[in-house]
Amino acid sequence: MNLTPAFRYFPPRLIGCERRLGEIGACYPKFPTLGIMLRGMACEEKQRLVAEYESSTKKFSDAVTELQRKMGTSPKADYDRLSLVADEARLKSEQARLAVEQHVVAHHC
Repeated sequence: MNLTPAFRYFPPRLIGCERRLGEIGACYPKFPTLGIMLRGMACEEKQRLVAEYESSTKKFSDAVTELQRKMGTSPKADYDRLSLVADEARLKSEQARLAVEQHVVAHHC
């Protein structure tokens, strides 16, 4: 059975451990509703947010690659349009990263 140590996610006062210092054993939260990731299962909302972040980061990378590829070879209007697309993709990527971080802080998962 693959258990994620609870002490990595919860303050010690919320955890009841079946071990003493230096011994191997499992720790579980005293409040079961806090145990979102204790059995190696990720929160579904976190999985969705991470997938959204990965997607937006890929789009940002693709936009920057296209911008670099066209640099110096395309008219200024095209370059400006590609630059705007890359900037918008960067902002969406940053917003997606922030959403993941906020979720992790709020839900401890």
